Amino acid sequence: MVTVNSLIKPLINQNLVTAKNMVQREVGRPATKYFFNYDAERYLLCTIQEELNPQLGHNDLVIKPHVVNMAGTILSTGVTTDFSDYTRSTPADALRQALQLDPTVVAVGLAFPGKIDHGVVQSS
Repeated sequence: MVTVNSLIKPLINQNLVTAKNMVQREVGRPATKYFFNYDAERYLLCTIQEELNPQLGHNDLVIKPHVVNMAGTILSTGVTTDFSDYTRSTPADALRQALQLDPTVVAVGLAFPGKIDHGVVQSS
């Protein structure tokens, strides 16, 4: 019990773990329930992918930004940026705009198109 408490206390102080109400068991002391706080940190994930352009009737490359929590749940989605008319500033401008979605973002992940097999993206 002493070891568990010494390990869990820093996680609670960092808000990575939350302690909930005590649960009385049939025998022994009440137990504290601990839960991982998936909303403690947020990440910006940007994918470069093909998306149908209905006006032109073909696929264009776009950058799609999403802010996610540590469980991967999408919390917000940013503006899709056209990547087909690429300039040197396109990725930086899209990233700057996407970072405005949530000022608490601690890391950024970028996914580039990878292997496509039978029309399905297999890796990025």
